[in-house]
Amino acid sequence: MPAHRVNLRQFIRTPQIGRRFRSGLKTSMLATAAVALTAVTGCTAVQIPLIYINGPRAVTHYVCIDLNTKVADDRFLPSLRQALQNRGVVSEVYSPGSAPGVCETRLLYNVVVEYANKSGTNNPAIYWSIINLDTMQYGRIVATAHYHEAPVKNRMLQTGILSQMVDRVVSAP
Repeated sequence: MPAHRVNLRQFIRTPQIGRRFRSGLKTSMLATAAVALTAVTGCTAVQIPLIYINGPRAVTHYVCIDLNTKVADDRFLPSLRQALQNRGVVSEVYSPGSAPGVCETRLLYNVVVEYANKSGTNNPAIYWSIINLDTMQYGRIVATAHYHEAPVKNRMLQTGILSQMVDRVVSAP
């Protein structure tokens, strides 16, 4: 082997040089992975909406829903009740604090509504940009679900997301 050529294997095996090389290699691989991940996610046209769930499902046949008068979309509460009914759970709506004492399971909700103009129309479309569901049993929060809207604004998609959220926080026995 000519004197100017270095055997890479021997070079890497030397204690001080080898550590630096391996460390640099790991850093280089991590940087390459980060660039690749950024390139892939940057090219994605549709982002998947995020649903965060905390806690186990509340198992019940009956749910008392605390009415939230601050929600600006009249379609949300019927959609929520329909999602519960589809799972075999009966629901009743009460003003906050007026639910009967026999109501073991309560559902509290909050929705942030966003308005967007559809092209060619004067009526703004209503979208749920944030949804929070809290399930309480015997006065304690059992499960919480949080949804934050992806850039896709689709009413049918949101109804499906609400259905998924209900499925993750409440179920019939």
